[in-house]
Amino acid sequence: MIACLGLAFKANIDDLRESPALHIVTEPAERQAGRVLAAEPHIRELPESLARTGGAELVDVATAVREADIIVLLVNHDAFRGINRTALRGKAVFDTRDLWR
Repeated sequence: MIACLGLAFKANIDDLRESPALHIVTEPAERQAGRVLAAEPHIRELPESLARTGGAELVDVATAVREADIIVLLVNHDAFRGINRTALRGKAVFDTRDLWR
């Protein structure tokens, strides 16, 4: 299971237009490459382009981190700074924003 943290164009906003993160999350969802958990604290439902893939689910951050084997941080929202590092142990973590250095 893959948790993708952040869908927005940039940190701390809800604007998904032309978001590279959204394109990145859509790829494994379209390929049905396992369950994709999307955590985006600034939206309440998946954008249509991602929802129609049938391969992604919008969840809260705690659920995403708890359930996923792979964590991919795509947007450096302030909400992700407080993730307990012990919750990441034993998981493959890809911090593309260098937030958890």
